[in-house]
Parts: sequence; C-alpha cells; structure tokens
Amino acid sequence: MSLSQTRSTDFDLYSALQFILSLAAALGAFALAGLLLLVGMFDLAGAAGGDQTMSEFVLAGTLFFAGLLLCPSAVYALLRLAGRRPTKPWLPPAAWRVGNLLLLIALPLALWLGDWAIRSTALAWLILPAAHVLAISIPVLWLVNLGRHGLPAVAPQRAWGILASGLTLGPLLMLGTELFVGLLLLILGSLAIVLQPEQAAALQDLAQKIQSAPSDPTSFFPLVESYLRQPMVIYLLLAYFSAIVPLVEEALKPIGVWLLAGRRLTSSEGFVSGLLCGAGMSLIESLSAGSAAGASWTTIVIARWGTAAMHIFTAGLMGWALASAWAEKRYFRLAFVYGIAVLIHGLWNGMTVAAALLTLQPSTAAEFSPLAALQIGLASAFGVLLIFGLLSFNATLRRRLSQLPVLSTISPSPVTISSNGVDDAGEAKISSEVLS
Repeated sequence: MSLSQTRSTDFDLYSALQFILSLAAALGAFALAGLLLLVGMFDLAGAAGGDQTMSEFVLAGTLFFAGLLLCPSAVYALLRLAGRRPTKPWLPPAAWRVGNLLLLIALPLALWLGDWAIRSTALAWLILPAAHVLAISIPVLWLVNLGRHGLPAVAPQRAWGILASGLTLGPLLMLGTELFVGLLLLILGSLAIVLQPEQAAALQDLAQKIQSAPSDPTSFFPLVESYLRQPMVIYLLLAYFSAIVPLVEEALKPIGVWLLAGRRLTSSEGFVSGLLCGAGMSLIESLSAGSAAGASWTTIVIARWGTAAMHIFTAGLMGWALASAWAEKRYFRLAFVYGIAVLIHGLWNGMTVAAALLTLQPSTAAEFSPLAALQIGLASAFGVLLIFGLLSFNATLRRRLSQLPVLSTISPSPVTISSNGVDDAGEAKISSEVLS
C-alpha cells in the first residue's frame, strides 16, 4: 500500500453523493460543451460569424473546462468508495511557484492572444476559448495559492469536492434565490404601478416598442434610457445589487463549508475551504460573463480579476468564521464577519453598477469620462486592498499556527486519519509535509 493513501472499508454516504453529483455535473458540462461546439461549427460553416458565434465557442470552452475541474472530485470520491483514501495535498507545494510563473508568463500571453484573436476574425473561434480560460483561471489559481500558502493542506477528496460545490451547487442556489427575490420585487412593483394608471400606460407602450425593436442589443438601450435616468430606478438597482445580492451570495457562497458542518473543521481549514468555494464561484461567474464580451473582451477579463479577489477573500473569511463558530461557539464573530463580507461585496457591486450606468449612453460618454476614470481608479485600489487583506489574514493564521506545538511526522504508533484528511488532534499536529 502506498504511503500516500490509507485504506478504509466503511461505506461513506457523502462520498457516494459526491461521486454521483460530480460525475453527473461533469457529463452534463461536457454534453453542453459538445452541443455548443456543434452549433458554433454550423454557424461558422454558414458564414454567420459575429459575436454570437464567437460566444458559442467561448462558452463551449468554458463548459469543457468546468467539466474537467469536476472530474477529480468524482475520481477521489470513487477511490474513497473503493476503500482507498489518498492523503497527498490536492495541489503540490510547487503549485505556488507554478502559479507565479503562469502569472508572469502565461497570463500576459493569454491576454495578447485573446486580443489578437478578436481582431483576427478568421482564427478567433479557435484561439479565443483557450485564451479566455487561461486569462480567467490563472489569476484565480494565483489568488488561492496566495491565501493558502503556508497553511495546512486540505485532503484531496475534500478540496476537489469543495471546488466542485463552488462551481455548481453554490451558483445554482444563488441564482434560484436571487431570481425568487427579483420576481417577488417585480410583483410588488407591478402592484404599485397598477395604482398609477399613467405609469402603467407608459410601461405598456415601452413593452410594445421593445417587442417591435430589432434584435440588435444597441437598439434596446435608447428605449430604456429615460427610465435608467430616473433616481428611483437607480436606487432600486443599487439596493438589489449592493444589498440583496451580497446578502444572498455571502450566505450561500461557502456552500462547501456548510456541507462540512459537524466534521470538526479547524479555523485554518475553514479558511482554505472558503477560498476554494470562492474560487469555484469566481471561475464559473467570470468565465460565463466574459464569454459574450465581444470586442471589449480584454477590458472585461481584466475587470473580472478584481471580482475574483473579492469572491475569494470574502468566501475565505466566511469559511474561517463558520469553522470558528462551530468549534469555539463564536457565533457573534460569524455574524460580524458576515456583515463585513456583505459590505465588501456590496461596495464592489455598487461600483460595478455605477460603471454600467455610465457606459449605457454612448452619446454622452464624453461628459462622464472623469467619473469613469475615477471609478476605474477606485476599483483598482479596492482590488489591491483585497489582495492585501488576503495576505494579511494568511499571515495571521500562519502566525497562530506557529505558536501551536508541532509534533514530528515520525510516530511509533499509527496515525489515525479522520474524515477531514488530517489527524484527529487538528491544528496542534501539523506536519511539515503539508506546509507549502
């Protein structure tokens, strides 16, 4: 038997569910990727071209990449069901150096290739999907490495399972909840409009214009421009995206940590698990959002790096707070950290909504250029602060771990591996093999 794995004969229901759901999600992602690839090839052969065809290829690449990321979760769960439990870290210590190398070399190359491919329409369908995946995933890998550097490694089955939950289960729950809340607000708004006949007539006229408008998205904005300028509409947009969405997403984003309740998570393990949840959420959101970017692909991809830092940092905080609440009964700390995560998320979304409102009106873009420059500067500064926060929190956890007694990895008695992939004593027994 390899030293990198232990054997267990008891049936694990959680591993069975992990295997079934991960495999089903991976096969579904591959199937959708193949379908989109076929549609894109037909459109390309029919000389359809355009941003829509390009979006089909990029989205196909996104789904294929997501399917690949889901496969290790299914494989490790199957090994656990077969009685084997690999204990090597899910990412080797060298991943830190590889992440830095990719950031310095592959990331600029991916951006350049993607930008060049968009301008060279003949090859864009072939090059852009790969460039898109690299340009989004490399910063996410780097941020996760930044947050987990020097902390005890999470068992591989658990790590890949948490990442899979962040890719699939978390976004599905968030989307369903946000749609429900949005529909509820829409119903309440419709009831309010019914009480104002003049507003109801205006909206009915707008609906008829939208139905008869060309399919080109640029023709839609002039129809709603007057509504978007109304203060009440702006306030509602800000309230929804800066308050309701963060409240929902920061509660559900660490879904992989919630599923580990009762598994004796240590605080540092909760933090790393939260980072993986945020990475999964950030990957699927950013890859999907950038698939229809068109000519503004480079700008949107760079902007998504800040969003990745926000998602990963706040999810890490929530994972740490959840583990602390369960292990130390620090429920007030959990509520406080949740409020901080919602505030960070709300500020970021508020800046994003403000930037979107500024770019909806091309005819008056010049008068907003100073505000747009200010918004870009604020977003960049905010992103740097998020990375600094990630580094600072990582340093704090490592300092606390260094003050705990470290036992030798060589023990005369067998080491019992618990369900979380570390010895039952938790953080007090930290092997140098898991400190990368």
